[in-house]
Amino acid sequence: MRQGFGHQTTNAYNCHIYLAALAAVEAMAHAMSDAATAADAAKALALAREKLMQPTSAGGPLWDGEKKFWHAHSATETQVFTDTLYGQMLAHHHMQNYTLPVEMLESHLKYEWQSNQDKYGMRVLNFPIQEDSVWMNGPPTISYLQLAMGKMDHD
Repeated sequence: MRQGFGHQTTNAYNCHIYLAALAAVEAMAHAMSDAATAADAAKALALAREKLMQPTSAGGPLWDGEKKFWHAHSATETQVFTDTLYGQMLAHHHMQNYTLPVEMLESHLKYEWQSNQDKYGMRVLNFPIQEDSVWMNGPPTISYLQLAMGKMDHD
């Protein structure tokens, strides 16, 4: 099987961006009084949420129900991508809400930090490290989400 995000059936980063996009479509449709589009977007968002929250042990694509994190992509059972929750940051910043339960986001961020941070920053992927590089947007995304969830002192 070919490695890399672009060659996988499902990847966590894109899934969270997709959820944010569906939430934005629903919000815009409501703003434009387009009830049909809002209903279609809400239905798609509910289905996507349900699938992304389904543990891999129950046929879900990415959520590790035991370790409480989203796998980087469908071809790994160990790796976590440092910027998985970027879509959640976008959703919160623009719509003041997340597209998934905060408890899941918190547990993923904890796992991500424990698994990917090192003395230089946050590794792109872990277990095994496929790219020996630091992902520069990981720490700002984690910091934003931690602050927004009230899990980090503003100082």
